[in-house]
Amino acid sequence: MFQTVKVQKGSALANWLRLALPDYRKHSVYVCEASIMTLDGGYWDQGSRSTWVHYSVTGDRLAPLTYPAAPPQFGGGNPPRFNIPEGTIVVHGGVCVGKPRTIGLYGNAADIQALLAPQA
Repeated sequence: MFQTVKVQKGSALANWLRLALPDYRKHSVYVCEASIMTLDGGYWDQGSRSTWVHYSVTGDRLAPLTYPAAPPQFGGGNPPRFNIPEGTIVVHGGVCVGKPRTIGLYGNAADIQALLAPQA
């Protein structure tokens, strides 16, 4: 289940975003606890396109995720499913109707809770 989270300065989430995605300027993110996900929408469709990037919980960029560049009806194949390993976060970004979309963060429950935990 998605939840919208406001990014507060100095929070664990804000610190992680600063390390992993230093150019991200929106004030909120979508967060979802998941252990497996489908990488779909990696092709242009009426001004929208999804991108999927894999990061460690420390903010290091890991191997890129591959997904079809064409929709299934044009030979792109079915979208791949990705098992999210512990200690990693998958970032769903891209363009929605020509504008940068609010990113979505997917990860195992423990990793997501660590990002959302209040700073001591």
